[in-house]
Amino acid sequence: MVNVKQKFKTKLMRGDHTSYIVLFKFCSALVLVFLALIFIFRKGTTLGGIIEGGIIESVGVLFDIFILGVVFHYFKKKGEKQQEIERYKEEIDDFRDWNEKEAMFRNVGNIKRLVKLGVKNLPLYFCYLKDAKLENISLEGANFNGANLENVTIDGVKTNLDKVIFQGCKFNHIFIRDAKGHEIKFSGLRVKNPTFFDSDFSNAKISDCKFLKDKEVLRGWPNAECPYFINTIFSEAEITDSIFKEAYFKYTNFEDTEFHRVSFEGSSFDKVDFKNAIFNEVDFTNTKGLWIDQLREAKILYKVKGLGLEIENVLKEEKPELFEKPS
Repeated sequence: MVNVKQKFKTKLMRGDHTSYIVLFKFCSALVLVFLALIFIFRKGTTLGGIIEGGIIESVGVLFDIFILGVVFHYFKKKGEKQQEIERYKEEIDDFRDWNEKEAMFRNVGNIKRLVKLGVKNLPLYFCYLKDAKLENISLEGANFNGANLENVTIDGVKTNLDKVIFQGCKFNHIFIRDAKGHEIKFSGLRVKNPTFFDSDFSNAKISDCKFLKDKEVLRGWPNAECPYFINTIFSEAEITDSIFKEAYFKYTNFEDTEFHRVSFEGSSFDKVDFKNAIFNEVDFTNTKGLWIDQLREAKILYKVKGLGLEIENVLKEEKPELFEKPS
């Protein structure tokens, strides 16, 4: 009996729906036999009583069959979904060392399928995604450690980059627009001409990164001839040991952001918000568009270089506490 039940369960899990039909016929036969036995052996019982009792028993049996079918169907679908997820992850794993355009298309396809299945924290480390277009998809928690993301487009208001890890990636000429990525992590990047546009990276962690100007212009906003940070939010972020070389910042929000050992040498600022920002050992040498009113709203300007004597003297006279060592 145990073996029969096990075989039946196995067939259901494999999607063999003929098992339902066999079970129904078997149970129907049992009900008929049950009715016949009652009719034969129970003297004094009316035919109506037998039929009534048989109907009640039949309904109970059929209800049990229905519940059993629903339960098996649920676990069958759940098992199929998990198998599908594992298959797509295995394919991504197989393509890690394949640095060809076909690998990029296959990786993008598997990413989209996994996202559609509701998978988060995708293991995309060392994946080849050069020239890929990742639009309006959730990459929440994805790990891009060591991935090739050169010339990649990440775009769309539905794009979710929360807690994504960009560590040691090839990031040249990447284009990110309309994305949201709270607690995103950028680490160990050497990036030429990236474009960040209309995105929210609140609470970001940026460490040991270099955002550099490149003479080679591929595309971007406009034409990405230098690192662009346009209408992008970095509020409450922490930026350490990083360089923004000849970058362009416009309507960038650095409110409540901490800068530690950061260089903005040669960069341009246009309507940038530094309210309550902490600058600790920051270099503003040869920058453009930096105004006294912006820096008045800062919280700390400790060991800051390159402000210019006029700006520095005015701020030291008006708000000397700005230049005190942060606690």
